[in-house]
Amino acid sequence: MHESSSRRWWALGALMVAVLTVGFDITILNVALPTISSELSVGTDGLQWMVNAYVLVLAGLMLPCGALGDRYGRKRLFLIALALVGAASAAAEWANSAQTVIAARAVMGIGAAIILPVAFAVVAVLFEPAERAKAVSITVVGIGIGIGIPLGPILGVYLLERFWWGCHQCA
Repeated sequence: MHESSSRRWWALGALMVAVLTVGFDITILNVALPTISSELSVGTDGLQWMVNAYVLVLAGLMLPCGALGDRYGRKRLFLIALALVGAASAAAEWANSAQTVIAARAVMGIGAAIILPVAFAVVAVLFEPAERAKAVSITVVGIGIGIGIPLGPILGVYLLERFWWGCHQCA
């Protein structure tokens, strides 16, 4: 049975916020690379790993993580994914080495690899087939990719200009 109209749209809103963070994380780091490079003394190879660790892990684990959501429960896995992304983001913020940033980005990729397929699966449960395509396109395509990826660098610049990056060596 499908949820009441109001509850399912609120649930879709929560999914949109989670998918938006996945989109942000794909591109948000790009504007901080010069700062990270100088503050952590990282070369081009390290910077490439920082950027690509997220996307590589996300792409490689998305299918298995979707199966895990089906097997062990979508809600549980979704909450674990949010905790992973939050903890890894904090670890990346306070990192004092390139390896720590790379590892944190890889863990963020694990969280993102859980969020995307679970979001698709939850939308399929919440919405009837007639509304499902609209809900998927709003959540994943419109918000995550259409808004999250292009706004990632803009948000990155805003945050970098107004807040301390967190490098221990810079304190």
